[in-house]
Amino acid sequence: MATASIVLAKKKKKKRKKTVGFRNNERKDIAHVLNARVKAFMRQNNIPEHGTWKMKLKVAFCLLLFPASWIGAVFFSETLLLGIFFGFLFSQSIILNGFNVMHDAIHGALFKSKRLNQLFGYVLNMLGACKYFWKLKHDWLHHFATNILEIDSDLDTGELLRMSPAQVWRRWHRWQLFYVIPLYCLLSFSMILFGDILKAVNRKIGGVEIEKMPPREVAIMIITKLFNITYMIIIPMIFHPWWIVLLFYIGINLVVGLTLSLVFQLAHVVRLAEFPVPVDSTIKVPWVVHEIATSADFCGDQSKLWHRFITFYVGGLNYQVVHHLFDRICHEHYPKIVHIVKEVCEEFNEKWGTVYNYFPTLREALASHFGLLADLADKNFPPPEAATA
Repeated sequence: MATASIVLAKKKKKKRKKTVGFRNNERKDIAHVLNARVKAFMRQNNIPEHGTWKMKLKVAFCLLLFPASWIGAVFFSETLLLGIFFGFLFSQSIILNGFNVMHDAIHGALFKSKRLNQLFGYVLNMLGACKYFWKLKHDWLHHFATNILEIDSDLDTGELLRMSPAQVWRRWHRWQLFYVIPLYCLLSFSMILFGDILKAVNRKIGGVEIEKMPPREVAIMIITKLFNITYMIIIPMIFHPWWIVLLFYIGINLVVGLTLSLVFQLAHVVRLAEFPVPVDSTIKVPWVVHEIATSADFCGDQSKLWHRFITFYVGGLNYQVVHHLFDRICHEHYPKIVHIVKEVCEEFNEKWGTVYNYFPTLREALASHFGLLADLADKNFPPPEAATA
């Protein structure tokens, strides 16, 4: 069986690399049909892969909201209510720039220009994290080997949480439903304060070894993290008591961490999604089939105002199936092509078991995520017969 694989570390005698392969697509199989239909549809309807003028307006709004809300929080928060208002607004500007600007840019989907995408990808650095490690962790590992333990680092919480049936159960996992929310809130702190630094020092992302970080990227990471500390803590302390600044800094990052965690986990760590285990380092289905099985969409009815708002807010990440299959297409086009994904899933269901995973409401998506975490808190989940099915 032919396979495709990913290797993120250079060949060295004493290094073990986490790799996984997928069955190659046959001619006229699902990947070829899906790609051909989406390309034809976009060509016939004059839809570009990158963002249109509407997306550029959205980018401008997100970018302008960031300094505007920061100025309001630092210079115009004369009362507690104003401080809370501007602080919350600033947290939302971070979230909007993360979901809508840097995410599409790093995928190369925001602009037609490769250089512009690279430049706007550094918005993530402005927010305190690191574009270099995000691209490795998210674009290469998560998108390539979704829900595969020890490769998809989105499942790696240092064993604090059990997020896959393939993961070894620990005693503390029985309580994970009670501490998962506080843990999710810490995501932003992890990315900004120590997560990227540990990756650079250990040269590992989850269970995958990576190459040494280029000196240029090291310098960019250090400078931008110092910049983040400067505008988030040092400058505000000039105008406000230190303890108030720290409280707002903590509060803002808790909101950001919880929002980012929930949106990304609703896409994959849910009861509808599969968690394949490679056999001889190989997944026995094509990559497209794997991504469909391990992802889920939610709130995709654009006739509903609430769903349109969610799509706007999360940058199309409620269309996660579409995003994983076409991550080089700007998220503003996902609602236009999702019907093709549904049709192709139905056509190839008999051959590959492709079911389009979808939650009609946000409540159902949340219930499925936390329901799975409750299942995984049980030492005997999954049952032996389910694990070998």
